[in-house]
Amino acid sequence: MDNRIFGCDDCLDVCPFNLRADATSEPAFAPTPLTLAPSLQALAQISEESFATTFKESPLKRTKRSGLLRNVGIAQENHRRQKGSRAS
Repeated sequence: MDNRIFGCDDCLDVCPFNLRADATSEPAFAPTPLTLAPSLQALAQISEESFATTFKESPLKRTKRSGLLRNVGIAQENHRRQKGSRAS
């Protein structure tokens, strides 16, 4: 799992439709700081209201906030372990 928090990370990278997709200036598709490159710390502190608003039209909604927080906790622990193994 490394520092990934949801399977869509990989799916978006390998999706053949994304490889052929044209860029758009449609505001509805513009990334936000929380969805473009979120910090694990910011995600760990997301409120129920912010989760609902940010991910209302996203596959992340299926995980519910509790599932997101579980995955964020795993990613944080993996990051800590990786840092610790590099320091050795």
